[in-house]
Amino acid sequence: MLKVSKLGFDNNNWPEGVWGKFAEGVEVKVRKLTNEAVRELRKPFMKAEMTLNTSNRRMEAVEHIGDPEKYDDALTDYLIEDFTGIGDDEGNPLPINLESKKRIMNHLALRDWVWAFAQSVEASVHEKSEEARGN
Repeated sequence: MLKVSKLGFDNNNWPEGVWGKFAEGVEVKVRKLTNEAVRELRKPFMKAEMTLNTSNRRMEAVEHIGDPEKYDDALTDYLIEDFTGIGDDEGNPLPINLESKKRIMNHLALRDWVWAFAQSVEASVHEKSEEARGN
């Protein structure tokens, strides 16, 4: 039987992340990415505007992200909970803050890894619980 989690993402109480190894000495603690998490993180940034539909000549409400940069920041801050082994150009460890997380997401290979890991965290957590039960 396939078991699926209940809905109920709390934007004020984010779930615990899972540590993943990107490379030797480089680990990132990533939170799982679900449709519900994306939807809830996006809500504060949504704007509705009236626009003319040229095909029927009627005004219609259209929603869009009002400040895409702030939404990107919120998503980045959510995805990356913690990290080790990542430094600046001089080799100094980066502090755990939004600016550092944005720098991580600006690194092409690391960004792609974070996205893939965030989408597979659910399976990873399930595998670990199966191992702990001896299955």
